[in-house]
Amino acid sequence: MKSALGLIETVGLTAAITALDAATKAADVKLVGVEKVIGVDKLVSVTINIAGEVAAVKAAVEAGVAAGNK
Repeated sequence: MKSALGLIETVGLTAAITALDAATKAADVKLVGVEKVIGVDKLVSVTINIAGEVAAVKAAVEAGVAAGNK
């Protein structure tokens, strides 16, 4: 079994939490890190790092992106 690292980048903490919730519910992945950057116009960019098996990470990232874009 190969492991993978998936990244989901959002603007805003609420979108990041929504994406992480959907990702962890969609597949067996673990949160391994969160990076927060305050950028131009005080916008907060949040990058979520998740890890697991390749197929699980792919499914989790797709679900997280879909939820974060709503």
